[in-house]
Amino acid sequence: MSNLPLIILSLCLACATSEPVLRYSLSSCNSLTPVHVNENWQYPGGGDDMMDMDTDMVLFQSPTKSRDKSPPYNIHIEFSQYRRNREYTIRLETFEYYDSFLLQARGQEQADGNATLVGWFVTIPQIGKDLHCLGKRKSSVVDKGRPIRLGNLTFTWRAPPTDYGPIKFVASIVSGDEYTVVETEEVTFNTFPVSIRGCGREMSCFRACSTSPTCDPEESYFMVVMYLSGDKKEVVISLGGVVEDETKFIAIGFGDNKQNLENMDMSACYKQGQNI
Repeated sequence: MSNLPLIILSLCLACATSEPVLRYSLSSCNSLTPVHVNENWQYPGGGDDMMDMDTDMVLFQSPTKSRDKSPPYNIHIEFSQYRRNREYTIRLETFEYYDSFLLQARGQEQADGNATLVGWFVTIPQIGKDLHCLGKRKSSVVDKGRPIRLGNLTFTWRAPPTDYGPIKFVASIVSGDEYTVVETEEVTFNTFPVSIRGCGREMSCFRACSTSPTCDPEESYFMVVMYLSGDKKEVVISLGGVVEDETKFIAIGFGDNKQNLENMDMSACYKQGQNI
């Protein structure tokens, strides 16, 4: 019985101390590099608070970036283009468990070297939390720092209302004392639905709605926008819509036979296999 207090003391000392681990914070937003933190799980259920390690210790324990050319992690997407205000499913897949992650959608790097973060995450796993990187709300997702191993995770990302050009989804993943950065192929911007800013003033617009007489551009079945070029010498026409299968098409014709629509020059969008 005399040894019991010593055993309890040893257990409490073990639960009150913690080893430094790699996690992601606001300082990781640009570099994708995790930082060493102390996590204290002496209370039931743990907590989300993290404290940066002493600066001197961090200098001697800089995070190591993995050189594995075939990492066990992958960002899976089923789209090659993104459209304004649309929502897309992003899956972080792995065949090995890992400890921590940071996920972002990135556009072209800015002139000052800072990352361009695109869109925001609307649904995230329960183990995740939003990180408001570079002043943009919900632009990044990290784990909550729970002492568990992580696996496959699913997210919903919403595209912005403006054109950011080609983007990539990028993830930084920690396993042990190393981190790995993985990314998707470029996802290009699809101009449909085109912007209707200036309709009725600088340009003429027509859109067909399937639900009501009027609708937002992203809810239209097809639409066409016409406006003068900058030098006023040409008419620019943007045509777009939903082509569901090879029996459907979207077309615009030019001619002077309004009654029979004969002898017209036409431009059409149609689907052939997986190509438009």
